[in-house]
Amino acid sequence: EMKKYYEDGKAEINMEELKALRAEMAAMQARYDGIINKMGEEIAELSKPEMIYNYIDDNMPEWARESVQWCVDKGIIKGTGEGLGLDDKDLKYCVILHRAARVTAKICGGVEL
Repeated sequence: EMKKYYEDGKAEINMEELKALRAEMAAMQARYDGIINKMGEEIAELSKPEMIYNYIDDNMPEWARESVQWCVDKGIIKGTGEGLGLDDKDLKYCVILHRAARVTAKICGGVEL
């Protein structure tokens, strides 16, 4: 409403209207700052380097260690001279394969895969 009233620049404003405009501008600035801060946080999150796991040690999440070791023992994954080179997605794949092998072993009467 105020925008239309002042668009042509011909109207004068009183102190009360000026205060209302300042409050509206401050609210707009706060929303803008919030958006900019959120974007900065998202960019920082996307810019994080991906974690690479070269060894089955304390650096690797505990939930993945047994399954990764199983995959190594079965020859499913092999490292390079520099380690395993696994990322988080690879860890999840190892866990899925290990669980699938356990289910299959139960179905097949306990036969180890």
